[in-house]
Amino acid sequence: MKKVLIVTSMFLFVFISANISHACEMMGSGMKGGMMGGHNLWFHYGVSLTLENADKLGLDEKQKNELTGIRDKYTKEIIRLDAESKIAEMDVNKLLGEGDIDLANVKDAVKKAEDLQSQIRYLRIEAFTEARKILTNEQKEKLKKLIEMPSMPMKKEGMKGGMMEGMDCPMMKDGMMGGMGKDKGKKMAGKEAKAQGSSMTQEQKAGDVTVIAVFKNPDSLGGKDKLVFNIKFDTHTVNLDAFKFNEGIVLKDDKGNIYKPASVKETGSGHHREADVKFKNPGKVKSIELIVKDLAGVKETVFKWEFSEGMKM
Repeated sequence: MKKVLIVTSMFLFVFISANISHACEMMGSGMKGGMMGGHNLWFHYGVSLTLENADKLGLDEKQKNELTGIRDKYTKEIIRLDAESKIAEMDVNKLLGEGDIDLANVKDAVKKAEDLQSQIRYLRIEAFTEARKILTNEQKEKLKKLIEMPSMPMKKEGMKGGMMEGMDCPMMKDGMMGGMGKDKGKKMAGKEAKAQGSSMTQEQKAGDVTVIAVFKNPDSLGGKDKLVFNIKFDTHTVNLDAFKFNEGIVLKDDKGNIYKPASVKETGSGHHREADVKFKNPGKVKSIELIVKDLAGVKETVFKWEFSEGMKM
């Protein structure tokens, strides 16, 4: 029996690793060369790189506004898909933790996760295609030369949780926007923000419970809408029915002010629970903390987002 389990585990490792390797290879192709010879480099840095070099490229206000619109439009959709992708990966891990592993179910779960990543990749390409149409031939050539410069900084600022969220390939966490990344600067709706952990989507362990926190509406930064977070608990050993989202989760700003949930929408029971939790905007802040209290014997599980400058939220 032990030999069968070892062989099965090795098969799963090779199966999943091969898919990850293939994804890395596909996303890594074209990382050398210019915009056309290596267009993947362009769409990994993409719109933000173009906007950051607006003066060098000679962009007019109309072009800048159009590029900003493209960036924000695709960012919102990719953030949503990436959150779904994270959940799909959790489902794969859950299946792998079962005593009798059903390979058919694992295959379906892996395919779902891969399909979501494919959607994200296609959206990046679609955004890349739209953005290219805005540039003149001269501007495209300037951008190509800019990318090909030896001193061009290879920013690892992929939009984890955002435009480039879902890039779990170890060597490819960069995004079209050069935006949001693990422990890196993020751009959202024209504002720069730096989050500790994994940007819009963060994951931590509270005892035997995996906790995923997703900042669902970063585009509300600078607006008046409530902040929305999706919180998901996943475990094989702890009954989570006693946890009350409206009492056990709070938001804290950099001034120490505590905000209780304005509303909670819950789903799930037992070992798997989830909720969309809304909070009042705290105003101009440098950081916010989402705190999960008294879960699985852990007093506090803290998710923190820091911003590079005081930001009105």
